Amino acid sequence: MIPRRCRDGAERNDRGQLLVLAALLLAVLFVGLAMIVNAAIYTESLAVQKDDSTQDAIQANQHAVETIGEHIAYVNRNHNASHRTLGENFTTNVGEWNQAVVAGKTKRGAYSSLSVNSILNRTEVVHENESHRFANATGAGNWTLAGGVETVSTYRMEVHDDALVETGGSQPFRIRAQNGTSWELAVTKDSGTGEIVLTVTDGDGNVATCRTSGPTAQLDLVAGTVDGADCPGLEVGTGVAQPYTLAYENGTNGRGDYDLTVLTSARVDDGQYHAETGSPRATYAIDSAIVVHTYQTDDVVYTATVVVSPDA
Repeated sequence: MIPRRCRDGAERNDRGQLLVLAALLLAVLFVGLAMIVNAAIYTESLAVQKDDSTQDAIQANQHAVETIGEHIAYVNRNHNASHRTLGENFTTNVGEWNQAVVAGKTKRGAYSSLSVNSILNRTEVVHENESHRFANATGAGNWTLAGGVETVSTYRMEVHDDALVETGGSQPFRIRAQNGTSWELAVTKDSGTGEIVLTVTDGDGNVATCRTSGPTAQLDLVAGTVDGADCPGLEVGTGVAQPYTLAYENGTNGRGDYDLTVLTSARVDDGQYHAETGSPRATYAIDSAIVVHTYQTDDVVYTATVVVSPDA
């Protein structure tokens, strides 16, 4: 009987050791799980922080775009005497705003900056006095309407035949777009038929002639029509690379009215136009600006190049 009791004691000791070992294993397992959970929480926290920083950067960029749009609208209303005045006031305003933003962001642990990459100017030209020849404000017949022309959005002209030279004669009124190659429109009068003759040479050297009965001709140099009818190659600048220079030649041999709107990378404020009244006159504005916005914190660096217009 005594030996059996000894075996029972040994079995109880073995079971106790197993329980202790199992407890130790469970403890180690729980510790490991806790470390994994903590690591997951920490990683998610970092991810959330980075997402928040990115969102801050995007919001800062949106605010910058809206503000720059407001600056463009402001200078267009108040400093539109010339493209030079517009550009100087716009860059000054942006610089002052940028300094204020940089100072505020730095105090909060973020860096933000804004720079103007380029400006696209808009010029609206009106010549509405039909009794005046197509000369500039000083009376010169050969003159540049705009340089660095990126786009001509509107260009309508009414030409009267009484100031035109005879077809085949010298020094006809010409409109020319040039950048290496040239697009050219010569406007003359056929005294035999009384027709107004349009001779177009595009940038590839193609020549086309269109005629219309006088005493006036209605030209649309964007749609490419004369009196509503298509005229091959009449779209201004056909075959010429942009940006190009747009000029009149022998403007004293043309009379009527015209209006056009051009977008240019250059300034058009060199005395070719009257300031407020008279023909021709010009209204100056900034059409858009390319700005570079940078936002930086310890977590994120965000740089965006954005085209901003006054209605942004």
